[in-house]
Amino acid sequence: MAKLKSKDFYPDFHVNIRKDGRVNGVEPVTLKDMGLPFDLDYPEQKVGDLSKQLYENLVEEFIFLIDELIPRDIQDLFYKATLAPRQAYWKLFEEAARRMQLSYYLNCHRDEADGVYENIRFGIECFLQEGRTLAEIYLKTCITKDMLLDVVDWSCGFDSIIDENVKRLMYVELALFRASKYNYKRFITLPGCDEAADIVLYGKDDKPELVFMICGFDPEYDDYLEIYDEEREAYDGEQEKIAAVEKYCDEKSIAFLRFSEYEAQELYDQGDILRIIRRSVNDPVYAKGFVYRNRTSSDHIFCDVEFEPGGKTYCYLADDDSYEVGDTVLVPAGADNHEAVVRIVDKNYYTEENAPYPVDIAKHIISRVDEDDIDSYLLSTKGNVSVMAGDLSLIFENKPEQWGLRGDPYLWDEMKDAFCGEPLDISERDLAGKICNYYEKAVGEPLKYGSNVYVERFAHGGMSSGHVSGEFWICRGIPILIDNFRRVKEMLKE
Repeated sequence: MAKLKSKDFYPDFHVNIRKDGRVNGVEPVTLKDMGLPFDLDYPEQKVGDLSKQLYENLVEEFIFLIDELIPRDIQDLFYKATLAPRQAYWKLFEEAARRMQLSYYLNCHRDEADGVYENIRFGIECFLQEGRTLAEIYLKTCITKDMLLDVVDWSCGFDSIIDENVKRLMYVELALFRASKYNYKRFITLPGCDEAADIVLYGKDDKPELVFMICGFDPEYDDYLEIYDEEREAYDGEQEKIAAVEKYCDEKSIAFLRFSEYEAQELYDQGDILRIIRRSVNDPVYAKGFVYRNRTSSDHIFCDVEFEPGGKTYCYLADDDSYEVGDTVLVPAGADNHEAVVRIVDKNYYTEENAPYPVDIAKHIISRVDEDDIDSYLLSTKGNVSVMAGDLSLIFENKPEQWGLRGDPYLWDEMKDAFCGEPLDISERDLAGKICNYYEKAVGEPLKYGSNVYVERFAHGGMSSGHVSGEFWICRGIPILIDNFRRVKEMLKE
């Protein structure tokens, strides 16, 4: 590496490297273009296709570049040099960073890295000024999710966003982004609708599943608006636009939510907006009837729970606000108050006067049951606790101790959600078939030994991010699930 050019040769940019194109009008360069002796044989070459010697030479080049180009407290080559957007480059860089023990790159958390560095913050703010969505910045640049959230949540006033129309949407967009719902667009006019929706969230088949309209005016200001005709005209125009989009969503059976900008911020700060979004996607009637109400310290927290998927729900009081929809919890059930394991399907806040059940006689949630420990818990309390009526999602509760690639746990969780409500009365052969069929649907190709498939929605940073291992599912995943299947069926019999 002594023959390599000095660091003065290399370009020095802020955070504006994109995975899919040029930066500030400058064409991306390759390793050979930068004067390095080794490079990929062709642009699309994968890391797995490199010879062992070439792989080691390329990793050594990246270690050299990190040492030469980057102060050790920044630790990310792709924010300083305009390297071509080749997948193998990212993998080689990650390996170099791992060998150099660059903890900031491998685990970008504010408390470990003392925040996001100013050049990175500046680049993110430039993207926001360009009008890019958080999802676009995350998916099309090398900026990590933690970096992006650190900058946007840290500024919180979104001062770097020039467009006021974009700024009023940011709390809803932040909620979607935190929930890993990246398939959304701003200011979209849906086919057949006369007005543009503020935000449209799309489902897996790219069909609209939830539409947001964010009011710039708060309805509480009606009296104030009556004084100023110009403001009243703007307010009335906004309401007409919202009404047109809502009517369209009603006709197309698309879930529709409306908030004022103030309401969106309050719901985000209170942590309620994700729950509202999740329920609205599955229940357009709930979305249509949603009305914001300020939460107070005297509110009572009621959680709706299911004893069996899709069955009747029951209200229980929660003694603190830490419980979330989807949590598995222990509750007293029946006249004898025997303990039962149930799942929370909704959570709401009520005054004592409008509570769905008298507060003084309502039963309380006992405790949360950790998803990772549910099998051992049920076994340890066998005969003394009832369980939710079985469905196939239960077989995913006991997870493997080791995974194949980084995408495998995300596929596991997605499969668990897909199998929720599916009956347990099938054979082991049919179960294996269902798993294989869902694997093919999820990753886009049949399950086979030795396959290594990249799935973009499973990519959350790190080496092998987004990749799913066929070998893991054949050798470990499916055998564990079948073993869980046997144990759950036996447990439910008893």
